[in-house]
Amino acid sequence: MNIAAMLLLIGQVTAGGPVSLEPLPSCDGVKLRADVEKRIVPILEARIKVHEQNDWYLPDYTEPLHVLFREDSAIAMEARIALLAYYIGEAYGGELFCAISQDGRAALPLLEHYLECRPAISLDPRVDEFVGTRANYEFVAEFIREGKSCDLHE
Repeated sequence: MNIAAMLLLIGQVTAGGPVSLEPLPSCDGVKLRADVEKRIVPILEARIKVHEQNDWYLPDYTEPLHVLFREDSAIAMEARIALLAYYIGEAYGGELFCAISQDGRAALPLLEHYLECRPAISLDPRVDEFVGTRANYEFVAEFIREGKSCDLHE
Protein backbone atom coordinates (compact mmCIF):
# COMPACT_ATOMS: atom_id res chain seq x y z
CA MET A 1 0.00 0.00 0.00
CA ASN A 2 1.35 3.44 -0.80
CA ILE A 3 2.11 6.01 1.89
CA ALA A 4 -0.76 8.33 0.93
CA ALA A 5 -3.33 5.60 1.47
CA MET A 6 -1.69 4.62 4.75
CA LEU A 7 -1.87 8.18 6.07
CA LEU A 8 -5.52 8.34 5.08
CA LEU A 9 -6.23 5.15 6.94
CA ILE A 10 -4.68 6.29 10.16
CA GLY A 11 -6.32 9.69 9.65
CA GLN A 12 -3.64 11.65 11.44
CA VAL A 13 -1.81 13.99 9.09
CA THR A 14 -2.23 16.26 6.09
CA ALA A 15 0.36 18.65 4.73
CA GLY A 16 -1.39 21.33 6.79
CA GLY A 17 -0.87 19.39 10.01
CA PRO A 18 -3.13 17.31 12.24
CA VAL A 19 -6.71 16.79 11.15
CA SER A 20 -9.99 16.40 12.98
CA LEU A 21 -10.64 12.92 14.29
CA GLU A 22 -14.16 13.77 15.43
CA PRO A 23 -16.87 11.62 13.80
CA LEU A 24 -18.38 13.20 10.72
CA PRO A 25 -21.76 14.60 11.79
CA SER A 26 -25.03 13.79 10.08
CA CYS A 27 -26.69 16.54 8.01
CA ASP A 28 -29.94 17.58 9.65
CA GLY A 29 -32.84 16.99 7.28
CA VAL A 30 -30.65 16.15 4.26
CA LYS A 31 -31.01 12.75 2.68
CA LEU A 32 -28.55 11.07 0.35
CA ARG A 33 -29.70 11.10 -3.28
CA ALA A 34 -31.68 7.92 -4.02
CA ASP A 35 -29.43 6.80 -6.90
CA VAL A 36 -26.33 7.20 -4.72
CA GLU A 37 -27.96 5.57 -1.70
CA LYS A 38 -28.88 2.58 -3.88
CA ARG A 39 -25.17 2.05 -4.54
CA ILE A 40 -23.88 2.22 -0.97
CA VAL A 41 -26.69 0.77 1.17
CA PRO A 42 -25.96 -2.85 0.13
CA ILE A 43 -22.29 -2.28 0.95
CA LEU A 44 -23.08 -0.83 4.37
CA GLU A 45 -25.62 -3.57 5.12
CA ALA A 46 -22.92 -6.10 4.28
CA ARG A 47 -20.50 -4.10 6.47
CA ILE A 48 -22.78 -4.80 9.43
CA LYS A 49 -22.55 -8.52 8.61
CA VAL A 50 -18.76 -8.25 8.35
CA HIS A 51 -18.72 -6.81 11.85
CA GLU A 52 -21.09 -9.44 13.24
CA GLN A 53 -19.24 -12.35 11.62
CA ASN A 54 -15.74 -10.89 11.85
CA ASP A 55 -15.17 -11.83 8.21
CA TRP A 56 -13.84 -9.10 5.90
CA TYR A 57 -14.05 -11.38 2.86
CA LEU A 58 -17.82 -11.91 2.62
CA PRO A 59 -18.68 -11.84 -1.10
CA ASP A 60 -21.74 -9.68 -0.34
CA TYR A 61 -19.24 -7.09 0.87
CA THR A 62 -16.20 -7.44 -1.34
CA GLU A 63 -17.89 -7.82 -4.72
CA PRO A 64 -19.98 -4.61 -4.67
CA LEU A 65 -17.00 -2.70 -3.28
CA HIS A 66 -14.77 -3.76 -6.16
CA VAL A 67 -17.47 -2.96 -8.72
CA LEU A 68 -17.90 0.51 -7.21
CA PHE A 69 -14.15 1.15 -7.09
CA ARG A 70 -13.81 0.49 -10.81
CA GLU A 71 -17.02 1.95 -12.22
CA ASP A 72 -16.65 5.11 -14.27
CA SER A 73 -19.80 7.21 -13.84
CA ALA A 74 -20.87 10.35 -12.01
CA ILE A 75 -23.16 8.32 -9.74
CA ALA A 76 -20.36 5.89 -8.88
CA MET A 77 -18.02 8.80 -8.11
CA GLU A 78 -20.54 10.34 -5.73
CA ALA A 79 -21.23 6.94 -4.15
CA ARG A 80 -17.49 6.46 -3.54
CA ILE A 81 -17.30 9.89 -1.93
CA ALA A 82 -20.40 9.23 0.20
CA LEU A 83 -18.93 5.89 1.28
CA LEU A 84 -15.80 7.69 2.47
CA ALA A 85 -17.89 8.79 5.47
CA TYR A 86 -17.72 5.22 6.80
CA TYR A 87 -14.96 2.95 7.99
CA ILE A 88 -14.90 0.09 5.49
CA GLY A 89 -11.66 -1.54 6.61
CA GLU A 90 -8.04 -0.62 6.09
CA ALA A 91 -7.43 -2.42 2.82
CA TYR A 92 -10.74 -1.39 1.29
CA GLY A 93 -10.30 2.13 2.65
CA GLY A 94 -7.00 2.34 0.76
CA GLU A 95 -8.67 1.12 -2.42
CA LEU A 96 -11.49 3.63 -1.95
CA PHE A 97 -8.95 6.43 -1.49
CA CYS A 98 -7.21 5.42 -4.73
CA ALA A 99 -10.48 5.14 -6.66
CA ILE A 100 -11.50 8.65 -5.56
CA SER A 101 -8.04 10.03 -6.34
CA GLN A 102 -8.41 8.66 -9.88
CA ASP A 103 -11.61 10.71 -10.26
CA GLY A 104 -9.28 13.71 -10.07
CA ARG A 105 -10.42 17.31 -9.84
CA ALA A 106 -13.98 16.35 -10.80
CA ALA A 107 -14.29 14.89 -7.29
CA LEU A 108 -13.30 18.10 -5.46
CA PRO A 109 -16.76 19.81 -5.33
CA LEU A 110 -18.32 16.64 -3.92
CA LEU A 111 -15.49 16.15 -1.44
CA GLU A 112 -16.00 19.73 -0.21
CA HIS A 113 -19.76 19.16 0.02
CA TYR A 114 -19.49 15.91 1.98
CA LEU A 115 -16.77 17.34 4.22
CA GLU A 116 -19.41 19.33 6.07
CA CYS A 117 -21.65 16.43 7.05
CA ARG A 118 -22.95 13.10 5.84
CA PRO A 119 -26.48 12.94 4.39
CA ALA A 120 -28.89 10.59 6.11
CA ILE A 121 -29.42 7.16 4.58
CA SER A 122 -32.23 4.66 4.95
CA LEU A 123 -30.36 2.01 6.84
CA ASP A 124 -30.00 0.11 10.07
CA PRO A 125 -28.78 2.57 12.73
CA ARG A 126 -25.96 0.13 13.56
CA VAL A 127 -24.11 1.60 10.56
CA ASP A 128 -23.45 4.63 12.77
CA GLU A 129 -20.82 2.49 14.51
CA PHE A 130 -18.72 2.79 11.33
CA VAL A 131 -18.85 6.56 10.80
CA GLY A 132 -15.49 7.99 9.82
CA THR A 133 -13.98 11.44 10.27
CA ARG A 134 -13.49 14.57 8.24
CA ALA A 135 -9.85 13.56 7.93
CA ASN A 136 -10.73 11.14 5.13
CA TYR A 137 -12.25 13.93 3.05
CA GLU A 138 -9.55 16.45 3.89
CA PHE A 139 -6.75 14.12 2.96
CA VAL A 140 -8.09 12.83 -0.35
CA ALA A 141 -9.04 16.40 -1.41
CA GLU A 142 -5.53 17.62 -0.60
CA PHE A 143 -4.00 14.68 -2.46
CA ILE A 144 -6.05 15.53 -5.57
CA ARG A 145 -5.32 19.28 -5.33
CA GLU A 146 -1.62 18.39 -5.39
CA GLY A 147 -2.22 16.59 -8.70
CA LYS A 148 -1.66 13.15 -7.23
CA SER A 149 -3.49 9.88 -7.67
CA CYS A 150 -2.71 6.28 -6.88
CA ASP A 151 -3.23 3.02 -8.67
CA LEU A 152 -5.67 0.48 -7.28
CA HIS A 153 -3.16 -2.21 -8.18
CA GLU A 154 -0.13 -0.83 -6.30
